[in-house]
Amino acid sequence: ATTKLSAQAFVGSDTFNTSIDPAWPSAFRLLGASGIGYLDFTGSQVQFTTSISGTGSYFRIWGGDGTVGAYQAPASYTNSWVMNLQVVDTFSTSSGFASIGLQVDSGITNTSYAAVMLQNIAGAYRVRAEGTGTTFLDTSATGCNSNVWLSMAWDAGSQVLSSYYSFDNGNNYTLLKSFDPNTQWTVGLPTGGFEFEIFGSASGTATAITTGMYADNFSVSAIPEPSTYAALAGACALGLAIWKRKRKAPAF
Repeated sequence: ATTKLSAQAFVGSDTFNTSIDPAWPSAFRLLGASGIGYLDFTGSQVQFTTSISGTGSYFRIWGGDGTVGAYQAPASYTNSWVMNLQVVDTFSTSSGFASIGLQVDSGITNTSYAAVMLQNIAGAYRVRAEGTGTTFLDTSATGCNSNVWLSMAWDAGSQVLSSYYSFDNGNNYTLLKSFDPNTQWTVGLPTGGFEFEIFGSASGTATAITTGMYADNFSVSAIPEPSTYAALAGACALGLAIWKRKRKAPAF
């Protein structure tokens, strides 16, 4: 259920088809010891739950090459990439909030971050983008809170981080927010590499969540730079020219 391209690579995918998933070797909470939220691998998805009414959050960190402690790869800063996740949030509440989504951070004691999530707040569903040093931005997800696709993309050339969402099963994505972490993150650019995470969170006024908020089909893929595309196109053109020349060459 989990695929990786190579050792020391940050790219890969996970369909969460195992109840113990080595691709996510570390986890943390942001809300202290009182936080009771948990992301649990069910064998078909990763589900967020809180056992009782109260504040809870849980973050799981993508392991990159699958080894313990390998949460960042410098290549995730120097190469462009896109990260995708399918989410469902059918939890309903008249107060508080419940969120599930994607996050990247600087990896330096998690001091700077950017996130995109499917969220219920006071009974209204929305897709929300937020991050350190930038104001949040959201759009309504009323009637579209099942099988929403979330995406975050890093352009290594322009050094811009962008958040997207899709309400049509990932066929078309809409840009929600872009920002420059170089100027907006307090620690500057994460030259040591990004930390990739999935998370679930609920506020203290939300009731217990036992079902209905989960994620599936995670992936993070490297995107070739325009110069790489040009080189590949040139190589293909050269190969085609050689092939045509061979076909026209007389037989001896």
